[in-house]
Amino acid sequence: MLLAGGGNTGHVFDDFALKLREHYRLYAMTRRGSPPSSIPEDSYSADSLGDDVVAVIKALKLTKPILMGHSYAGFELSNVASRYPEQIAAVIYLDAFHSLDPDYESRRDLQNRRMETATA
Repeated sequence: MLLAGGGNTGHVFDDFALKLREHYRLYAMTRRGSPPSSIPEDSYSADSLGDDVVAVIKALKLTKPILMGHSYAGFELSNVASRYPEQIAAVIYLDAFHSLDPDYESRRDLQNRRMETATA
């Protein structure tokens, strides 16, 4: 499942997808707020964007897809991977943001501390 960067639609992957389609079934997703749709002043939360990705996975009845995203799509990748790891097989960041979401960073830090404690 291909997730476009900010300001792009899923069609940004059209040429790239041609190289992958022989081996994979591909879906490209355009997030809400991408042109030509409007964006609220306070934007969308990482959770709402992540929930949208999971809703598409469920609507398409995909079983553990690999999510691949570019740039701003890193927010969705990180959010889905941390909140719904059972829904996906893997995430691939293509020059993508990790997160600027303080709630996500707090959850990630807590998970890291738990792993450090478990392995100590």
